[in-house]
Amino acid sequence: MKQNFKFIVAFAIGIIAGFGILLILPFMPLPVNNPLLRAVGIKKQQIVGFLPYFLAYRATHDYNPSITTLTYFGFTVNNDGHIVKLINPHQEDSGWYDLKTKQIQQKLKDAKANNIVLSVSVVQANEASISALIASPTKHALNLVSDLLPVMDQYHFEDVNVDIESFKTATASDSSRFTTFIKTFTEAIHKKNGATVTFDIAPIAFIKQTAINPIEIGEIVDYVLVMGYDFHTATSSNTGPIAPLYGEGISNEFDISHAITLAKQEISSEKLILALPLYGYEWDSLSSTPAAATIPDTGQTASNRRIMQTFTTSCQTCLVIEDPLSQEKDFIYQEKKGDAYYHHAFLFDKNSFAKRLTFAQNQKLAGVGLWALGYEGDTILLPLTSYKGLYHFE
Repeated sequence: MKQNFKFIVAFAIGIIAGFGILLILPFMPLPVNNPLLRAVGIKKQQIVGFLPYFLAYRATHDYNPSITTLTYFGFTVNNDGHIVKLINPHQEDSGWYDLKTKQIQQKLKDAKANNIVLSVSVVQANEASISALIASPTKHALNLVSDLLPVMDQYHFEDVNVDIESFKTATASDSSRFTTFIKTFTEAIHKKNGATVTFDIAPIAFIKQTAINPIEIGEIVDYVLVMGYDFHTATSSNTGPIAPLYGEGISNEFDISHAITLAKQEISSEKLILALPLYGYEWDSLSSTPAAATIPDTGQTASNRRIMQTFTTSCQTCLVIEDPLSQEKDFIYQEKKGDAYYHHAFLFDKNSFAKRLTFAQNQKLAGVGLWALGYEGDTILLPLTSYKGLYHFE
């Protein structure tokens, strides 16, 4: 009888302890891909911060409280799949060279010490190079793997971000070869390194037949990052939101909400990461009204940092108009009163950014991405603190 009682007590204590561990596990400082979390079905929200080599000098904030993954951007992929290391016999490619600099290495070291997952991007956006790359998809994918593995081991990269962007209309054969390339690459990375593979995809792939087949790619890779930006660009003929949340068919041709709806029809929401911009675009216009015609060749990148600094100083000509559909702000100003033209800068402030995080949470996405660290001002990342603490059970 006493033995049965001891067994019951021990069993009860074990159950209570087990529940206690489950309750505290999500709040422990473990990386999002920690095997212990995966074993008990806990998924933390991912926050992927991209660190481009060309912005490293401006990425001065402490990002560790705000992100779960730090992605170094990145290595250029050559036509044969090998990483571009030299642009001429005497000069290294910037993406390859800058990884080894003290500045980048310190950021990676600090992130690793704070249980941030380290990732590296492989990049190609030239259509001719992509066509050559998928001409021999298996061979070229394995070339890329052979170049990457030593670097991943040396610098402790646990994820590969594949940013190979093709926008032209493609044949079924092109799409098949592209899928073969990604399948070969992903399977080899999984087998030899155990790292995850994240694939970047532009929303246009959900409405246009390019070489990228979202359904097939979504089944192969671990995560698909939907690039929720550049709905207007520096060359747009009218001012407008960079990442409109809503408004398709009314004030915008396309928006984030519709892009994610299409993505979820083809890819599991638990694989989807919504990438958000920490920048906008700025144009000159002769009008201060929304959707004003732009003056040609005046478009440029507008960092959140620069625009927020302008609008928090004493600015006699500053005006802010929020589009209720896109839920993005048009920051309008003149160099001085009476100028013939106006500057329009569309981008997020802290509140606009927080609305995107709420949207990602409500859509049950795997997380969000940030393009790119170094563009942000002092407040836009603040909503990430609470978002980072979110989790769910599978």
